[in-house]
Amino acid sequence: MIENESGLKGIDQATQKLAEQGKSWKVDLCKALDEATKICNSKNGFVSFMKNKGFLITRYTDLNITFQKIGEKKKIRTDTLSRQFGDYYKKENLEKLMGFYSLPKKTEQEFNKNQRTKKKSFRTEFEKYENDYFRKNPPIVKADETKIFQKLIKNSNNPFFVLLLIILRLMIRRHPKKLLDKKYFSLHKHCKQKSYKTRKPNIREQLKKYENKCLIAGNIPYKNLISAQGENYRVKLALSAVPKLYAYPFFFSAKLYNGYALVTVKAKDKMLLQKALEVEDIHLLESHNKRYTSLADYDNLKQIAKQLGVKPEFLIIEKEQLAKLNGEKDRFVALPTKDGKIRLVFLPQNKEYIFNLLYPEKKQDKEDVFSVSRNSKVNTRLKSEALLGGQKMRYRTLTKNQVEQLYSEQDTKELFAAFNKNTQDYNVAFKDCDEEKIDTVLNRKNTVKRKR
Repeated sequence: MIENESGLKGIDQATQKLAEQGKSWKVDLCKALDEATKICNSKNGFVSFMKNKGFLITRYTDLNITFQKIGEKKKIRTDTLSRQFGDYYKKENLEKLMGFYSLPKKTEQEFNKNQRTKKKSFRTEFEKYENDYFRKNPPIVKADETKIFQKLIKNSNNPFFVLLLIILRLMIRRHPKKLLDKKYFSLHKHCKQKSYKTRKPNIREQLKKYENKCLIAGNIPYKNLISAQGENYRVKLALSAVPKLYAYPFFFSAKLYNGYALVTVKAKDKMLLQKALEVEDIHLLESHNKRYTSLADYDNLKQIAKQLGVKPEFLIIEKEQLAKLNGEKDRFVALPTKDGKIRLVFLPQNKEYIFNLLYPEKKQDKEDVFSVSRNSKVNTRLKSEALLGGQKMRYRTLTKNQVEQLYSEQDTKELFAAFNKNTQDYNVAFKDCDEEKIDTVLNRKNTVKRKR
């Protein structure tokens, strides 16, 4: 047999020699089938055409066609022919080209059965987790009941107070009474009994403490939701709309303020959110999302800046310029301004990179050791060299002075890439084969300092 790169079985030596001499009946069969796909448009017409070409169809099933050349004893099926000469000659493909293909009955039944039993495919692990969670823990309230809750909140003089009571009721419904009792006794079993006066707690007084604070409600912790796979989707809602969300199988987290709620879901669940809120026009939600997603991302960026000990930087740009940064959304937050422009917020270490993308014509010709463009190029080159040479990349945290020392030496000038980690330190990347040279330069500088 002749092996080939296409994965086909190939033709035997005898067939190949006959084909070279123009005497192979298999090759003639393929040529006849090529003509049939251009001329025939029905099964009966196909059978007649092949007979006129010197080929009998001895068997015609749902899966195969068996051909026999008139005057020859040997027969061949379409599946064998396709393995030798290509998938073009499969029964299914031939019938599709002639326009009378229909799904086989057995295959159709199996297909319908598979469609019924086919499991839902998930794009992320979070989607799978969400689906499994609500399969085991269905929503704790029905949509009709939430309409009653909505009316209670709307007609109340203190919607915030009523909403908290409703959420408390739903929490108790989720956790059985026995579990609540168990938790209560576990908290109080170590307390010694003392005789003292007690007074009934005033619930309204207790709730007043929270009216000026932000409370978190929902069916998943806020941090877990925003850190999970998938894009976050945020909208601002009236407090009366929050109970509706408990009736649908998707994760959400709601920040409750005295007057409104800022709700976060995953973007994949926005259609369920639309259904829960009974909003006919999705564009209404989209306009809310554009504003409040940016504000929430801005709060997250401020927290990161605080942890790093730096302050966020700002830049006003035109809407058209934002398109230049589309591939770098993790480096900034874009806030729309009242005059139709965009206010960019970013960390100081991303400033040079963003400026180079926005204003390439102002980019300096000379790049110093701390230039983002210089280090990006060097880092890409080092990774390629390491991959081709079977080496590994090494990473180390160095101070600004140490990075400058490496750059000042000719031997190590192009052997590393440095990226700003915080205000004082840099993450330095280099190949493992250059580690000794880098250590030598750093140690030599330290030795000179000690001698002095």
